[in-house]
Amino acid sequence: MKTLIPTPYLSEEPFDPREEYADDVALMVAAAHSMGYHLDPLHAAEMWIRHSEGYCAGWLSVGTNKADTVRTLLQHATVIDGPEPGTPLPPKGYATWLDYAVDTMDTRTPYLDQYGQDEPTDHSREAMHKAVQAELKQLRRLAGLVD
Repeated sequence: MKTLIPTPYLSEEPFDPREEYADDVALMVAAAHSMGYHLDPLHAAEMWIRHSEGYCAGWLSVGTNKADTVRTLLQHATVIDGPEPGTPLPPKGYATWLDYAVDTMDTRTPYLDQYGQDEPTDHSREAMHKAVQAELKQLRRLAGLVD
């Protein structure tokens, strides 16, 4: 199964319509799944926002035709080849295992290790976490996945 994620786009204010438009988001996720795609609800909402913005609308209703819905989503998506069958999906709220790994990275061990060195550095765990997030963002930028 392949996964859909939104194409790179940096919006100024995040908008999460998963509560107000929960039925529409559920329709998009189900339509994508029926066509062989994994789609996270948050990503579905982001793609539909982009579609709606193209018509200068806040939120356009999602139709009942699954093929049309997926075709519309694909206009605002990057398709990522999925893992081999049987491979677990990333935890809820994460598009990839790499996103999950970066967000939950162990900073305690490297933080404690720095005090065993001859010239200890004073890097906080938060600074380490920000550094790994910056590295991932840079890799995505180099790959053309982020503006």
